[in-house]
Amino acid sequence: MRKFTIHQRLASGLCLAVLAAACDSGTGPVSSLTDLSLSEANDIGAAFEDDTDVSIGALIYGGTLNNADLSVGTLSAPAMNGAPPRPGLECLVIEPMPPEDPDLDGVPTVLSVHFDPEPCVIPTDRGVSFIFTGALSVADPTPQTAAYDLDETYDRFGHGVAITGGRSFLVVRTGERHVRQEGNSIGAAEAFASVHVVNEQLQRQAVVEWALRFSGEETIVFGRPFPSGSLSIEGTWAFSHEDADRLFRVETAVPLHYDATCTDARPVRRITEGVIHKLLVVNGERVGVLVITWVGCGRPPVREWHRFQDGDRPTDRPTDNPDGGGSDTI
Repeated sequence: MRKFTIHQRLASGLCLAVLAAACDSGTGPVSSLTDLSLSEANDIGAAFEDDTDVSIGALIYGGTLNNADLSVGTLSAPAMNGAPPRPGLECLVIEPMPPEDPDLDGVPTVLSVHFDPEPCVIPTDRGVSFIFTGALSVADPTPQTAAYDLDETYDRFGHGVAITGGRSFLVVRTGERHVRQEGNSIGAAEAFASVHVVNEQLQRQAVVEWALRFSGEETIVFGRPFPSGSLSIEGTWAFSHEDADRLFRVETAVPLHYDATCTDARPVRRITEGVIHKLLVVNGERVGVLVITWVGCGRPPVREWHRFQDGDRPTDRPTDNPDGGGSDTI
Protein backbone atom coordinates (compact mmCIF):
# COMPACT_ATOMS: atom_id res chain seq x y z
CA MET A 1 0.00 0.00 0.00
CA ARG A 2 1.26 3.44 -0.85
CA LYS A 3 3.11 5.32 1.83
CA PHE A 4 2.38 9.03 2.21
CA THR A 5 4.53 11.95 3.20
CA ILE A 6 2.45 15.00 3.99
CA HIS A 7 4.03 18.44 4.33
CA GLN A 8 2.97 21.61 6.09
CA ARG A 9 2.11 23.14 2.73
CA LEU A 10 -0.89 20.79 2.49
CA ALA A 11 -2.49 22.51 5.46
CA SER A 12 -1.30 26.00 4.62
CA GLY A 13 -2.37 25.74 0.98
CA LEU A 14 -5.80 24.55 1.99
CA CYS A 15 -6.01 27.31 4.57
CA LEU A 16 -5.25 29.99 1.99
CA ALA A 17 -7.78 28.56 -0.43
CA VAL A 18 -10.57 28.56 2.14
CA LEU A 19 -10.00 31.60 4.27
CA ALA A 20 -6.97 33.66 3.24
CA ALA A 21 -7.68 36.52 5.60
CA ALA A 22 -7.86 34.33 8.70
CA CYS A 23 -4.89 32.01 8.12
CA ASP A 24 -1.21 32.43 8.71
CA SER A 25 1.59 30.09 7.66
CA GLY A 26 -0.31 26.85 8.24
CA THR A 27 0.60 24.43 10.99
CA GLY A 28 3.83 26.22 11.90
CA PRO A 29 6.27 25.04 14.58
CA VAL A 30 4.97 22.85 17.37
CA SER A 31 4.15 24.77 20.53
CA SER A 32 6.77 24.57 23.26
CA LEU A 33 4.00 24.16 25.83
CA THR A 34 4.11 20.74 27.43
CA ASP A 35 0.65 20.64 28.96
CA LEU A 36 -2.93 20.73 27.73
CA SER A 37 -5.67 22.87 29.22
CA LEU A 38 -9.14 21.40 29.70
CA SER A 39 -10.51 23.60 26.92
CA GLU A 40 -7.75 22.69 24.47
CA ALA A 41 -8.02 18.98 25.26
CA ASN A 42 -11.76 19.12 24.59
CA ASP A 43 -11.18 20.88 21.25
CA ILE A 44 -8.53 18.31 20.34
CA GLY A 45 -10.81 15.44 21.33
CA ALA A 46 -13.72 16.76 19.24
CA ALA A 47 -11.56 17.38 16.16
CA PHE A 48 -9.90 13.97 16.46
CA GLU A 49 -13.29 12.28 16.72
CA ASP A 50 -14.45 14.10 13.57
CA ASP A 51 -11.43 12.92 11.59
CA THR A 52 -11.65 9.32 12.81
CA ASP A 53 -15.37 9.33 12.06
CA VAL A 54 -14.70 10.29 8.44
CA SER A 55 -11.99 7.62 8.15
CA ILE A 56 -13.98 4.80 9.74
CA GLY A 57 -17.13 5.70 7.81
CA ALA A 58 -15.30 5.68 4.48
CA LEU A 59 -13.74 2.34 5.39
CA ILE A 60 -16.93 0.47 6.27
CA TYR A 61 -19.23 2.09 3.70
CA GLY A 62 -16.91 1.92 0.71
CA GLY A 63 -15.93 5.55 0.32
CA THR A 64 -17.07 9.07 1.05
CA LEU A 65 -20.02 9.10 -1.34
CA ASN A 66 -21.40 5.89 0.11
CA ASN A 67 -21.01 7.07 3.70
CA ALA A 68 -24.57 7.93 4.63
CA ASP A 69 -23.39 9.32 7.97
CA LEU A 70 -21.77 12.32 6.30
CA SER A 71 -23.87 15.36 5.50
CA VAL A 72 -22.55 15.14 1.94
CA GLY A 73 -24.33 11.78 1.70
CA THR A 74 -27.03 13.54 -0.34
CA LEU A 75 -24.58 13.31 -3.23
CA SER A 76 -24.68 9.51 -3.12
CA ALA A 77 -27.84 8.92 -5.13
CA PRO A 78 -26.98 10.90 -8.29
CA ALA A 79 -23.38 9.75 -8.14
CA MET A 80 -24.05 6.05 -7.74
CA ASN A 81 -27.13 5.23 -9.81
CA GLY A 82 -27.09 7.76 -12.62
CA ALA A 83 -30.21 9.62 -11.48
CA PRO A 84 -30.44 13.33 -12.24
CA PRO A 85 -29.48 15.72 -9.43
CA ARG A 86 -32.15 16.25 -6.83
CA PRO A 87 -33.94 19.63 -6.63
CA GLY A 88 -31.64 22.19 -5.08
CA LEU A 89 -28.48 20.43 -6.30
CA GLU A 90 -28.41 21.97 -9.76
CA CYS A 91 -24.91 23.19 -9.00
CA LEU A 92 -23.68 19.60 -8.64
CA VAL A 93 -21.53 18.46 -11.59
CA ILE A 94 -20.86 14.71 -11.97
CA GLU A 95 -18.56 13.35 -14.65
CA PRO A 96 -19.03 10.97 -16.35
CA MET A 97 -22.78 10.67 -16.22
CA PRO A 98 -23.96 7.98 -15.81
CA PRO A 99 -20.90 6.61 -14.03
CA GLU A 100 -19.46 3.24 -14.97
CA ASP A 101 -19.55 0.53 -12.28
CA PRO A 102 -19.16 -2.87 -13.98
CA ASP A 103 -18.72 -4.82 -10.74
CA LEU A 104 -21.74 -3.08 -9.14
CA ASP A 105 -19.89 -2.45 -5.88
CA GLY A 106 -20.92 1.20 -5.55
CA VAL A 107 -17.43 2.46 -6.42
CA PRO A 108 -17.36 3.90 -9.96
CA THR A 109 -14.49 3.06 -12.27
CA VAL A 110 -13.71 6.78 -12.46
CA LEU A 111 -15.83 9.63 -11.16
CA SER A 112 -15.42 13.30 -10.32
CA VAL A 113 -17.76 15.55 -8.40
CA HIS A 114 -17.54 19.32 -8.21
CA PHE A 115 -19.82 22.34 -7.93
CA ASP A 116 -20.67 25.09 -10.40
CA PRO A 117 -20.94 27.78 -9.22
CA GLU A 118 -18.66 27.40 -6.24
CA PRO A 119 -19.41 27.65 -3.43
CA CYS A 120 -22.74 25.99 -4.00
CA VAL A 121 -25.25 27.53 -1.59
CA ILE A 122 -28.63 25.81 -1.20
CA PRO A 123 -31.14 27.93 0.74
CA THR A 124 -34.12 26.47 2.58
CA ASP A 125 -37.37 28.02 3.76
CA ARG A 126 -36.19 27.61 7.36
CA GLY A 127 -33.49 30.25 7.13
CA VAL A 128 -30.75 27.64 6.89
CA SER A 129 -28.48 27.36 3.86
CA PHE A 130 -26.33 24.35 2.99
CA ILE A 131 -22.88 25.04 1.53
CA PHE A 132 -20.77 22.75 -0.70
CA THR A 133 -17.29 23.47 -2.02
CA GLY A 134 -14.41 21.92 -3.91
CA ALA A 135 -14.12 18.61 -5.73
CA LEU A 136 -13.84 14.89 -5.04
CA SER A 137 -12.51 12.26 -7.42
CA VAL A 138 -13.08 8.53 -6.97
CA ALA A 139 -11.56 5.53 -8.76
CA ASP A 140 -11.99 1.78 -8.46
CA PRO A 141 -8.57 0.07 -8.77
CA THR A 142 -10.33 -3.29 -9.34
CA PRO A 143 -13.33 -2.32 -11.53
CA GLN A 144 -14.16 -5.94 -12.43
CA THR A 145 -14.14 -7.26 -8.86
CA ALA A 146 -16.67 -6.18 -6.24
CA ALA A 147 -14.76 -5.19 -3.12
CA TYR A 148 -14.03 -2.29 -0.79
CA ASP A 149 -11.03 -1.17 -2.85
CA LEU A 150 -11.04 2.51 -3.81
CA ASP A 151 -8.88 5.57 -4.34
CA GLU A 152 -10.15 9.04 -3.41
CA THR A 153 -8.72 12.53 -3.77
CA TYR A 154 -10.15 15.58 -1.99
CA ASP A 155 -9.54 19.05 -3.44
CA ARG A 156 -10.95 21.62 -0.97
CA PHE A 157 -13.97 19.32 -0.70
CA GLY A 158 -16.25 20.68 1.98
CA HIS A 159 -19.71 21.12 3.38
CA GLY A 160 -21.34 23.39 5.92
CA VAL A 161 -24.38 25.32 7.04
CA ALA A 162 -25.22 29.00 7.49
CA ILE A 163 -28.13 30.34 9.53
CA THR A 164 -29.59 33.64 8.37
CA GLY A 165 -28.58 36.26 10.91
CA GLY A 166 -26.77 33.63 12.96
CA ARG A 167 -23.84 31.25 12.97
CA SER A 168 -22.15 29.53 10.07
CA PHE A 169 -19.94 26.45 9.95
CA LEU A 170 -17.78 24.97 7.19
CA VAL A 171 -15.34 22.05 7.15
CA VAL A 172 -13.08 21.58 4.13
CA ARG A 173 -10.66 18.74 3.37
CA THR A 174 -7.80 18.28 0.94
CA GLY A 175 -5.85 15.04 0.60
CA GLU A 176 -6.21 11.43 -0.44
CA ARG A 177 -7.32 7.98 0.71
CA HIS A 178 -6.44 4.51 -0.60
CA VAL A 179 -8.39 1.48 0.60
CA ARG A 180 -7.60 -2.16 -0.18
CA GLN A 181 -9.32 -5.38 0.85
CA GLU A 182 -7.30 -8.53 1.44
CA GLY A 183 -9.64 -11.37 2.36
CA ASN A 184 -11.01 -10.70 5.84
CA SER A 185 -8.85 -7.61 6.27
CA ILE A 186 -9.30 -4.06 4.97
CA GLY A 187 -6.52 -1.48 5.13
CA ALA A 188 -6.56 2.23 4.42
CA ALA A 189 -3.74 4.74 3.99
CA GLU A 190 -4.82 8.35 4.38
CA ALA A 191 -3.22 11.77 4.25
CA PHE A 192 -5.46 14.80 4.46
CA ALA A 193 -5.80 18.24 5.99
CA SER A 194 -9.05 19.59 7.39
CA VAL A 195 -9.96 23.20 8.10
CA HIS A 196 -12.89 24.16 10.33
CA VAL A 197 -14.31 27.64 9.83
CA VAL A 198 -16.91 29.17 12.16
CA ASN A 199 -18.58 32.49 11.34
CA GLU A 200 -16.08 32.98 8.48
CA GLN A 201 -13.18 32.84 10.91
CA LEU A 202 -10.63 30.03 11.11
CA GLN A 203 -11.29 27.95 14.22
CA ARG A 204 -8.97 24.98 13.89
CA GLN A 205 -6.92 22.87 11.48
CA ALA A 206 -5.86 19.24 11.58
CA VAL A 207 -3.43 17.27 9.42
CA VAL A 208 -3.75 13.48 9.31
CA GLU A 209 -1.22 10.92 8.10
CA TRP A 210 -2.21 7.49 9.29
CA ALA A 211 -3.10 3.92 8.41
CA LEU A 212 -6.17 1.95 9.46
CA ARG A 213 -6.44 -1.84 9.56
CA PHE A 214 -9.72 -3.71 10.07
CA SER A 215 -10.02 -7.47 10.62
CA GLY A 216 -13.53 -8.90 10.44
CA GLU A 217 -14.88 -11.51 12.82
CA GLU A 218 -16.79 -12.95 9.85
CA THR A 219 -16.13 -13.11 6.13
CA ILE A 220 -16.20 -9.64 4.56
CA VAL A 221 -18.34 -9.81 1.43
CA PHE A 222 -19.29 -6.65 -0.40
CA GLY A 223 -23.06 -6.24 -0.51
CA ARG A 224 -23.60 -8.06 2.78
CA PRO A 225 -23.77 -6.39 6.19
CA PHE A 226 -20.36 -5.22 7.34
CA PRO A 227 -19.27 -7.49 10.21
CA SER A 228 -18.01 -6.66 13.66
CA GLY A 229 -14.27 -6.75 14.02
CA SER A 230 -11.03 -5.31 15.30
CA LEU A 231 -9.67 -1.94 14.17
CA SER A 232 -6.30 -0.26 14.66
CA ILE A 233 -5.11 3.25 13.78
CA GLU A 234 -1.43 4.21 13.60
CA GLY A 235 0.24 7.40 12.40
CA THR A 236 0.37 11.12 13.16
CA TRP A 237 -2.23 13.78 13.79
CA ALA A 238 -1.30 17.46 13.95
CA PHE A 239 -3.65 20.10 15.35
CA SER A 240 -3.62 23.90 15.22
CA HIS A 241 -5.90 26.11 17.28
CA GLU A 242 -5.34 29.79 18.01
CA ASP A 243 -1.73 30.06 19.23
CA ALA A 244 -1.06 26.38 19.91
CA ASP A 245 0.25 23.88 17.35
CA ARG A 246 0.32 20.27 18.49
CA LEU A 247 1.81 17.12 17.01
CA PHE A 248 0.57 13.72 18.21
CA ARG A 249 1.77 10.23 17.49
CA VAL A 250 -1.33 8.02 17.29
CA GLU A 251 -0.96 4.45 18.55
CA THR A 252 -3.54 1.74 19.20
CA ALA A 253 -2.82 0.51 22.74
CA VAL A 254 -5.83 -1.86 22.88
CA PRO A 255 -7.47 -2.86 19.56
CA LEU A 256 -10.75 -1.05 18.92
CA HIS A 257 -13.82 -3.24 18.67
CA TYR A 258 -16.26 -2.22 15.93
CA ASP A 259 -19.76 -3.46 16.82
CA ALA A 260 -21.88 -3.98 13.70
CA THR A 261 -25.05 -4.19 15.82
CA CYS A 262 -24.55 -0.60 17.01
CA THR A 263 -26.44 0.84 14.05
CA ASP A 264 -27.94 3.98 15.59
CA ALA A 265 -24.60 5.73 16.12
CA ARG A 266 -22.16 7.39 13.76
CA PRO A 267 -19.18 5.21 12.78
CA VAL A 268 -16.74 6.36 15.47
CA ARG A 269 -19.38 5.78 18.16
CA ARG A 270 -19.83 2.16 17.02
CA ILE A 271 -16.52 1.41 18.69
CA THR A 272 -17.54 -0.23 21.96
CA GLU A 273 -14.13 -0.84 23.52
CA GLY A 274 -10.46 -0.20 22.92
CA VAL A 275 -7.80 2.40 23.70
CA ILE A 276 -5.92 4.92 21.56
CA HIS A 277 -2.79 6.66 22.85
CA LYS A 278 -2.14 10.12 21.39
CA LEU A 279 1.44 10.91 22.35
CA LEU A 280 2.20 14.63 22.39
CA VAL A 281 5.58 15.26 20.74
CA VAL A 282 7.48 18.51 21.33
CA ASN A 283 10.88 19.01 19.67
CA GLY A 284 11.09 15.28 19.06
CA GLU A 285 10.39 14.40 22.69
CA ARG A 286 7.28 12.61 23.94
CA VAL A 287 6.05 14.81 26.79
CA GLY A 288 2.60 13.41 27.53
CA VAL A 289 -0.21 11.21 26.30
CA LEU A 290 -3.91 11.77 25.72
CA VAL A 291 -5.55 8.40 26.37
CA ILE A 292 -8.86 7.84 24.57
CA THR A 293 -10.92 4.91 25.87
CA TRP A 294 -14.13 3.72 24.21
CA VAL A 295 -16.79 2.61 26.69
CA GLY A 296 -19.83 1.38 24.78
CA CYS A 297 -22.18 1.70 21.82
CA GLY A 298 -23.18 5.27 21.06
CA ARG A 299 -21.21 6.69 23.98
CA PRO A 300 -18.45 9.27 23.65
CA PRO A 301 -15.00 7.97 24.53
CA VAL A 302 -13.38 8.93 27.81
CA ARG A 303 -10.30 11.16 27.48
CA GLU A 304 -7.50 11.29 30.04
CA TRP A 305 -4.43 13.54 29.77
CA HIS A 306 -1.20 12.28 31.40
CA ARG A 307 2.01 14.30 31.71
CA PHE A 308 5.21 12.29 31.65
CA GLN A 309 7.79 12.72 34.37
CA ASP A 310 11.34 11.36 34.52
CA GLY A 311 11.16 7.59 34.37
CA ASP A 312 7.72 7.48 32.78
CA ARG A 313 7.32 5.07 29.90
CA PRO A 314 5.23 6.50 27.03
CA THR A 315 3.41 3.19 26.57
CA ASP A 316 2.29 2.94 30.20
CA ARG A 317 -1.40 3.33 30.96
CA PRO A 318 -1.81 6.63 32.87
CA THR A 319 -2.40 6.43 36.60
CA ASP A 320 -3.00 8.95 39.36
CA ASN A 321 0.39 8.24 40.92
CA PRO A 322 1.77 11.63 42.03
CA ASP A 323 5.28 10.22 41.78
CA GLY A 324 4.81 9.02 38.23
CA GLY A 325 3.38 12.03 36.44
CA GLY A 326 0.11 13.91 36.48
CA SER A 327 -3.19 12.58 35.21
CA ASP A 328 -6.43 14.39 34.41
CA THR A 329 -9.72 12.91 33.22
CA ILE A 330 -11.33 15.17 30.63
